Amino acid sequence: FKQKTAYEIMPSLVGSEMCIETDLTYTESGYFSPLDPIPGIGWSYKITQIAFKLQPGEISDVIQLGDTFFILKVKDKKPPYIPEFKEVEQQVELKLKKKKAELLAEEAAQKYLNEILNLTKENKSLEEYLQQNNLALKTTDIVTRNKYIPEVGSASQIIDNIRNPEKGKFYPQPVRVNAGYLLLRIDELIPADRKEFEKVKNKFKEKILKNRKNKRLEEWFNQLKERANLEVYFTLKEH
Repeated sequence: FKQKTAYEIMPSLVGSEMCIETDLTYTESGYFSPLDPIPGIGWSYKITQIAFKLQPGEISDVIQLGDTFFILKVKDKKPPYIPEFKEVEQQVELKLKKKKAELLAEEAAQKYLNEILNLTKENKSLEEYLQQNNLALKTTDIVTRNKYIPEVGSASQIIDNIRNPEKGKFYPQPVRVNAGYLLLRIDELIPADRKEFEKVKNKFKEKILKNRKNKRLEEWFNQLKERANLEVYFTLKEH
C-alpha cells in the first residue's frame, strides 16, 4: 500500500505540504559531499549515486531501500571548491592525531615482535613475556579468506597481506587489520586442494570479477567532489 502511495503522489509532489496531507515524513538536509553520510538517512551508495546525478529542481524516481521508500529532490548544488583552513581545521587535526596514533601502534607492534623473536636466544618463555607486557595470546581455528575472526574482522585482511608464511614461526612483521596490528604465529598450514579448486573454480572466478567491479564502483564513488543540498521529500515503510 505504501509503495503504491509513493508512485501515485509522485507526479503531484510539491513539498512538505503534500507530505502533511498524506501523513508521510518530510526532511531537508544541509550541504553534504559524496563521502559524508546523508543526513536523516545515513550511508547509502545507492541513494548518493542517484542524488548526485540529479540537477537542482529535479525529482528522483521512487527509491527502495529494504522496507523503506524515498523520493528525493535536489534543492541546490555547490560547485567544488578549496575550503579555508578554518573550515577543515578540526578534521585535519583529527586525521593527524589518527595518523600519529597508527604510527605509534605500528612502532610498538614492531618492538614487541622483535623482542618475541629474540626470546629463544635469551631462553625466555613466551607466556611469561606476554604476561609481563600485558599482552594476550589468542588462537583461532583453521581459517580461510572468507572467515570472520572475532575482535579482528575478516580473515582476508590477514591472508591477503602475508607472503610465504612458515609453519611454527611468527610472521616477520606486524600485520595491519581494521582493529590495529597483529603479531601472527602460523601454527598450521593446509595446502590448497587442487581437485577441490577445480570444482569451485568458476564460482571463485565470478566472485573475483564481482569484487573487482565493486572496487571500481567504490573508487568512482570516492572520487566524486561535488557537494549537494539534498531535499528528501518523504520516507515510507511497508506494513
